[in-house]
Amino acid sequence: MRDQPLNILILSMEYSPEISGGVGTHVQELSAGLSRNGDHVAVLACTVGRAQKLVENNRVVYLIPPAEQSGGVTASRSMTQGILEFNKELVACARKSVFTEWATPDLVHCNNWLTFPAASELGRRLHVPVICTIQFVSEPCERWWGQTPDPEIAEQEKRVCREADQLITVSHSLRSIVQHTHELPDDKIHVVHNGMDIEAFSKNDISTLYLNKLRTAVAVNGEKIVLFAGGIRTVRLCGHRGNGCRCAAGCHGSRGAGRNRRP
Repeated sequence: MRDQPLNILILSMEYSPEISGGVGTHVQELSAGLSRNGDHVAVLACTVGRAQKLVENNRVVYLIPPAEQSGGVTASRSMTQGILEFNKELVACARKSVFTEWATPDLVHCNNWLTFPAASELGRRLHVPVICTIQFVSEPCERWWGQTPDPEIAEQEKRVCREADQLITVSHSLRSIVQHTHELPDDKIHVVHNGMDIEAFSKNDISTLYLNKLRTAVAVNGEKIVLFAGGIRTVRLCGHRGNGCRCAAGCHGSRGAGRNRRP
């Protein structure tokens, strides 16, 4: 068990559910949970809006709009190349803002290949570990669906698995896929299931008018909406300081007694 808080830098292509949803929600709730646990968290994330700096207790979030030269697909540049350009902006922002205003990180965390290039460069410069959470891999999953994975993305996924210090997957099945595809040792890849902040669902202050408008936007002509939520099960946490699990922050060595919680 650790008594000292960590300084954690998280790099992401999104923050909050506003752009796409999955990774943005993951990063928002992970950073909030780490902050509540006493760790100091800085998040650098892409935004389609204006640049912002959000501060809440011991969490600071830098929202960065991409520069025009890294903003999307063009005739001479692929989506992957545009994302790699934005990674350079993440590094520049980290050096200009985070490192001058904030403590030196103890580790850098990223999601999938999307922000790994920036995480890798910063981790190498700071001599700190890089932890990558994997929610999806194009190779081999898209091939199983009858599609052809983008070779540029497949190459970036290989780089993540080869160079990251530790990998986290969100399910045992995904761990098996990634480990088998990239021939990874057992001690490099771990499973931390996605959790759920039920408070966001228990406080419903959304008007019926707004909900009806939202429903007609996604289900026209009275179509039914089917929600797939996956499985909800009791998980055993590591018991850091008795109030929650921080393994997603790279603490894989703890073998505390833990306690049962709903994710």
